[in-house]
Amino acid sequence: MQRKKSNKEFIKPIDKHSKEEINILFNHSIKVWESLKDKCIFPKPLRYGDDSIVYEFYDLPESLDHILKREDSELIKVALTKAGEVLAFIHKNTNLLHSDYVTHNLFFSNTFELYVIDAHPPEMLGFSENLLYGKPERDFFFFLMNMPSSYGLRNAVKNKEYIKINQEIFISGYKAIAPPPKLCIGTILGILRDVVKMRFNAGFGLLNGLAHALFSLYFLKRVYK
Repeated sequence: MQRKKSNKEFIKPIDKHSKEEINILFNHSIKVWESLKDKCIFPKPLRYGDDSIVYEFYDLPESLDHILKREDSELIKVALTKAGEVLAFIHKNTNLLHSDYVTHNLFFSNTFELYVIDAHPPEMLGFSENLLYGKPERDFFFFLMNMPSSYGLRNAVKNKEYIKINQEIFISGYKAIAPPPKLCIGTILGILRDVVKMRFNAGFGLLNGLAHALFSLYFLKRVYK
């Protein structure tokens, strides 16, 4: 696809990070942009300062989060297929991860263009180079395990097949570009720990974090055996 260019800028604040860490995040974002510039719309990192990174600015279409929740089956099928393909393209670069590949960081237009943003570790986890570079299963399973929470756990429990079908669509999109990662107990345990930590640090409490972690594991086991 021909890359859409923007003449506007967006300043993303980067709190509680040293300038050296922001430099690492900036260089990582450049690598993600280079891997995706012909595959989807990822705002180009332009420069960084003491407490921010400046990106190209785009008016974003509807998030996959919202498309998933309103159950637009035709649009979400195309969007999740594309999301799987794009993640696989990132992973074709040795050890490169997105680090926060979830539905609220993906946007899809009515003209079938995928926008991807925020290639930084979740703010609630703090800085870690292990989330920027590593094995692809981290990104891959994090996306699958996050989907029930994005949809809403209560709704996901009532509509288990809907979640499973959409997880399978994402997997098939990834599989079209690269072999899906194999289950790794260590990676899954690390994701479960991070889910609890993120929910707790966001103020939801330990029990809420444990519930989200356990349900994310339950839904993963239904689709990936």
